[in-house]
Amino acid sequence: MPELKRRLAPLLSSLTLAASLLLLGACASGPAELSTAQKLLDTKLAEDPQFQSYALSIMADSDATHARSARLAAITAGGRAATSAAIPSLDPQDAEELAALEGLFAGRGVLKMQAAARLADGANAEALEWLASQMGKGGTVLPATAMNALAATERSEDVRQALRGMIWSKELSTRNEGYEILGQIEQPWAVDLLLEGLDKEFAEDRVGPIAALGAQGDPRAVKPVLKWIQTQGLVEASLDTLARLGDPSAATKIAPLLQNEQPIVRVFAASALWRLGDGGAAQETLGVLVDSEEASVRQAVATELGKVTEPQAISWLTKLATDADPDVRIEALRALVAAPASVDSALLVQAAGDESYEVATLALNGLAEVGSAEQAAELAPLLENSNPYIAISAAHAILSIHGGKE
Repeated sequence: MPELKRRLAPLLSSLTLAASLLLLGACASGPAELSTAQKLLDTKLAEDPQFQSYALSIMADSDATHARSARLAAITAGGRAATSAAIPSLDPQDAEELAALEGLFAGRGVLKMQAAARLADGANAEALEWLASQMGKGGTVLPATAMNALAATERSEDVRQALRGMIWSKELSTRNEGYEILGQIEQPWAVDLLLEGLDKEFAEDRVGPIAALGAQGDPRAVKPVLKWIQTQGLVEASLDTLARLGDPSAATKIAPLLQNEQPIVRVFAASALWRLGDGGAAQETLGVLVDSEEASVRQAVATELGKVTEPQAISWLTKLATDADPDVRIEALRALVAAPASVDSALLVQAAGDESYEVATLALNGLAEVGSAEQAAELAPLLENSNPYIAISAAHAILSIHGGKE
């Protein structure tokens, strides 16, 4: 990384100055917890690469000033893991972030590949040309974003052949990687290859192409996937894909599964039916299962409710967010914070003090989106929490609530 740091030295200097001015401004005015949060975040990011990577992961979609500064600082002065974590969030349309990506692209190795993929996603011709030259070299597998970008160019056939080679590999892991990439390729032939893969796979190995067909959303997949809704190991993936495909005609085939003897199957079937428009029968089934004595069933209910954008789903998730089982609370909170406009911020404040640090951090990361200034003050004591991840999430929440936007 020495050469990279030399090339980006001017950017690092400007970032250091900007961070200093930001910190001085925070200390000079504003709530006391604001400057404390910034100091805590600066300290933790410098203390441990794992803390830095975690902070970057929770700030990935944030446009707050502190989040952008942390991403750029990771590129100029962070380690490999932090740099890798920051790259997907950099915006090629932003001058400074574009400069950071170009600096990485001028380097080598994995970071060059990641930077090239991000630049290619923004239609950077030089990055696209370089990625095309790397495709298939020494077994190299390009990131899905890069493959998708190349698939929209004259290299589309090369991409198709490369992915077809992957899904016919003897190694299941390679085939599954190929299916996952195909799920993100915005070309009609991607669905053709996924259907080809589904036809040739056996038993649970069909999960890969089935899930990827759901990501594609092509109605041609409805009939082939319907064949597997009652096959052990394929029920969840098949029902989820049918729900994502959105063809109401599949509901008549799914409805009988609401009577299945296995409660977990009834959960998946009810979720699929609700998403396909048959909310009545689905809610009747889930209304019973949400109170199941089995924590694993309640956890599955929470996960599936996160896929439904209805008031009743939010109501049940709010209930499950205070469940006695921490794994259930985690899934419920994860679903709620994914739709911040629907979540009760008071519930998140309560969950921020949960004994499970995973619940607490999820709640804090949700408050970064929907918390109020009064709630930010309530979070201040968490900046001194002995768990560094809770402290970092609390700092991010406070800074997001009070901080400026770029």
